[in-house]
Amino acid sequence: MNKIEQYDIAYQGLKDGIHTFQFKIDNKFFEQYDISELNGKNVSVTVVLTKETTMLTLEFSISGLLNVMCDRCLDYFDMPIDLKQILYVKFSDEIQDEADEIIFVPRTESHINIAHYIYEFINLGIPLKKVHPDNKKGKSTCNKEMLERIEKLSVHNNLADESRWDEIKKIINN
Repeated sequence: MNKIEQYDIAYQGLKDGIHTFQFKIDNKFFEQYDISELNGKNVSVTVVLTKETTMLTLEFSISGLLNVMCDRCLDYFDMPIDLKQILYVKFSDEIQDEADEIIFVPRTESHINIAHYIYEFINLGIPLKKVHPDNKKGKSTCNKEMLERIEKLSVHNNLADESRWDEIKKIINN
C-alpha cells in the first residue's frame, strides 16, 4: 500500500450518518514531504466523518508528541500537540473556488485522501517559536553549553566591553 493511500477515506459506500476513522502518524508520514522539519512520535489522528447527501463534515482530532528543533539552542525536544480542525467537503460538478475549510469534489469521486490536510493542520498547530519548556523551577531546559555561547556572543555583552560604543549605549538605554 502506498504511504499516501493509507490515508484514503472511501465514503461512497457509507450510509448517511457518523463514521469514525483512526490513523497513526510517525516519521514515515513526515518523510513524504521533502520540506518537513518535523518528526512524529506517537501522534494519533481521529477523524469523525458526518456524511450527508450533499456534503461531508470531517472533524479532525490530532494529539501526541512531535520531535521538533528548538529555535534557541538547536537541540531537538518532544513537543506535545493537541488540536482540532474541521474540513467541509461539498459535492459539486462545477469547479469552484475553495475556502480554507471548504473543499469541493466532483460527485463522481468515491474517496478522499486526507494526508495533506493532516500535514497542514499539524504545521498550522505548531507555535511560531519552538523552545524547550522550562523545568519545575522555571529554568530553561535548553542545551546549557549553547545558552552559554549565546550569552557570550550577545550584542549587549559585547557593547559593554568596548568604550567606543558609549554614545550608542546611551541611546539604547534611553
